[in-house]
Amino acid sequence: MRGMKFIYKKFCAKKENRSHTHCEFCWHKFMENCNGVKDCSAHGFCSMDGRYWVCEQCFNDFREMLSWQRMG
Repeated sequence: MRGMKFIYKKFCAKKENRSHTHCEFCWHKFMENCNGVKDCSAHGFCSMDGRYWVCEQCFNDFREMLSWQRMG
């Protein structure tokens, strides 16, 4: 994942064609609606190709080490 570009956005189940996904590093859950779901976010960092999701904490922790870029 070195040198990847990410955009911060809202998780959309319809666009992602799945009900949820997880952070590639800590397994934090991303869902469109997190009402009552523990350790869940509706927003996160998504790779430009839409393949990977990373939570805010992990993005900040690994950004410099992996030379990530935040787009937009």
